[in-house]
Formats: sequence, C-alpha cells, structure tokens
Amino acid sequence: MATLVTISQKCQYALRAMFELAAHYPSDKVIVLSEIAQAQDIPVRFLELIIAKLRKDGYVRSTRGQSGGYVIAKPPAQISIGDIFRCMEGTGVEINVDSQEPIVATEQNDAFIFKSLWQEARHAIAQVFDTKSLQDLVEKRKSDMSGFDYSI
Repeated sequence: MATLVTISQKCQYALRAMFELAAHYPSDKVIVLSEIAQAQDIPVRFLELIIAKLRKDGYVRSTRGQSGGYVIAKPPAQISIGDIFRCMEGTGVEINVDSQEPIVATEQNDAFIFKSLWQEARHAIAQVFDTKSLQDLVEKRKSDMSGFDYSI
C-alpha cells in the first residue's frame, strides 16, 4: 500500500522562491526575478505568477524601475511553511494524503479504521508546516553548509 503526500509544483516553487528571499533577509537589496529563478531553478514565466500571488497576499514587496526587484515583506521567522502553502493552495485546501484505501467504509473493507489514521497524518503534516518558518530553513542551510571545508 503506497501513501503519498502531494504538494503541488506551484507550492514547491513558491516555497523555494520565498526561501531565496528569506536567505537575503534583512538586507534591503532587492532580488530580481531572474536571480530567484536561476538560484532555485524555477521557470521565470511560472515564477512571475507565483510572485504576483505572494505580493498580493503581503509576503513579498516589489520595487519598480531599473534597480527594481523583490524583498520578503516580513521577517522570515514570522512566515511559516503552512502560510505559504495556504497562500498558494487556498485556506480551505488540506494537505493531500493519497492512499489506496477504499473510499466507502464498510465492515468488509475496514476503511473506517483507516479514515482516522489518514486524518491524523494530514494533521501531523499540517502541524509540521505550521511550526516550521522560513527562518528555520535558512538556519538549516547555514548549519548544513558550515560543515563543508572548501579548501584544497
């Protein structure tokens, strides 16, 4: 039996774009879209739509003009992974835990026993997303990279 947690490509790109902006916080230097796209390997045309949604919902600020670009609108510690997920997917959308279990619960297929398990799994994943901030990810990157010795 395979159980999958499905996070849309749009949501994954949004998290990666926000991570890139968070990595530059608290610098006032704006990051141009092409830099974000290149650093996180996101198609620019798709990133434009994602950034527009993040800007509309108050997670990103933009600056126009020749030296224009984007900055994160709040401290990364104040933005949870769950916030970004709900921004991209909507507040009524739950994290999808797909399973091969039958949908209709009967005494013959025992699906009713597993229904609460899938609900608990969704809740646990949502809790992880809501308790991890962008700052947590930035700090993880720093700690992971500090163990590398680049000297020859």
